[in-house]
Amino acid sequence: MKNILILSFIILSSSLSGQSKEDARKRIWSLLESNNPDGHHFMKELYDMPTRFKMGSATMTTSKATDFMFYVRQYDQKNVLSGISTAVHEACHMYQSKKPNVLLVLRNIPLDWDATYTVYYISANEEYLVKETPTFPSIEMANEITGDLRSFRWGTYINSNQKILGTQQSGVYGLLDEWAAYYNGFKTTVLNFKEYKKAANEDVSNYEYFLSDAGSTRIAYLEFKFYIVQYLHHASRKKKKIYQAIVNNTEFKKAFHAIDKAYAQVVSEYENRINDIKKVVEADGLNFEETGEYIWIGNSGVGSFSKTNDAFEAALRDPKYTKVFTDLGK
Repeated sequence: MKNILILSFIILSSSLSGQSKEDARKRIWSLLESNNPDGHHFMKELYDMPTRFKMGSATMTTSKATDFMFYVRQYDQKNVLSGISTAVHEACHMYQSKKPNVLLVLRNIPLDWDATYTVYYISANEEYLVKETPTFPSIEMANEITGDLRSFRWGTYINSNQKILGTQQSGVYGLLDEWAAYYNGFKTTVLNFKEYKKAANEDVSNYEYFLSDAGSTRIAYLEFKFYIVQYLHHASRKKKKIYQAIVNNTEFKKAFHAIDKAYAQVVSEYENRINDIKKVVEADGLNFEETGEYIWIGNSGVGSFSKTNDAFEAALRDPKYTKVFTDLGK
């Protein structure tokens, strides 16, 4: 009987001993600095960021960023490697919400208490300050998403009554914020591949932990691209003024295309790693097979979500989205 791996938080081997919280913290900083300098850059800036900002005659005070170790609950080496993606994802949200204050001061942009800004982070050399235009909650389009397109994130980010969620409170700008956070988390996992490879050198079946950690965030690329496009399609038909303001927001469009391009590049690198793993596993005499939503190494399967990913890819080719893609430009 084949066994499906549901959770990634499993110790790879007895050789990976436990460590303290501070040891785990140091390891995360080290992995980021070595393998994902862009992630290291924004996280260092986040935790060095001031909490008081002088804007004209007004002073704004913000809270300190939550310790990223809050999102890493177990400190053995495997769980640190799995948890770093979540830590980066959540830290990215904090950075993207706090960095606007820094840029507003640096660029001498007058303070507007009614305005909401987000910085969308791509890399140390590329980020976009975007001022929100009016939106509507993402739940308003929930019923238009059906069948295989109702992935496990549909209930969390789209069909949710939690008004405090960014995807409800800020609509399409909140969806873009999630897209950027998933991109940065996924990028971290893929760039840490050599760390997973070390464990697989002991037993090739240990590659399943890389596949498990990366699989669900891989599909977030097309998943959130679809959510954003569907949101705009809904707005183009039912909220025309809101739609026009969004597609006229130049910085929003720049951020959308930048995330799309960067995420696609990391997905391509992930697919190259899949091919590398397949060769190594088969050379070791084990079967490597991708079927539906799972990748199998021998008799052990991990979620690849390929069927769901294919559904999003097909949906984005629907001619009904032509106007949205045209208005988003390049």
